[in-house]
Amino acid sequence: MKPIYHLLFLLAPLLMGGAQPTTSEPEVKVALLFTDYYYLLGESTAEKAQMALAEHEVSAQVTGYYHSDLEALDYETLAENQLIFIDIIDAAKVANLLPILNQLAESGIPVYAVGAEEASSIEAYQAIR
Repeated sequence: MKPIYHLLFLLAPLLMGGAQPTTSEPEVKVALLFTDYYYLLGESTAEKAQMALAEHEVSAQVTGYYHSDLEALDYETLAENQLIFIDIIDAAKVANLLPILNQLAESGIPVYAVGAEEASSIEAYQAIR
């Protein structure tokens, strides 16, 4: 599976509508939700995502929420973001967040799931999309 920051790198031009940012443009707020310890290895994935966006001249504030933080997340906290990525390695963690993620998606905040190739997570992926 490719790390989330690779997906952000590919989507970066779309985040700002293809426009070149200026100093007056607000930052794009991105939330990365991780259900597995895998993402805690090495340099912070949130930092890598922020660097990938900066390469496309997208000013972003990237926040990583890790598996231990997920149960405490609420709609208000996540609604502050313009884009949300969630890995679905641990489908049980995603199931707890589905009502919030669906509400965010319905309000127009893009929610992208990664790891959909995991057979145990296909149902969670389809519910998010």
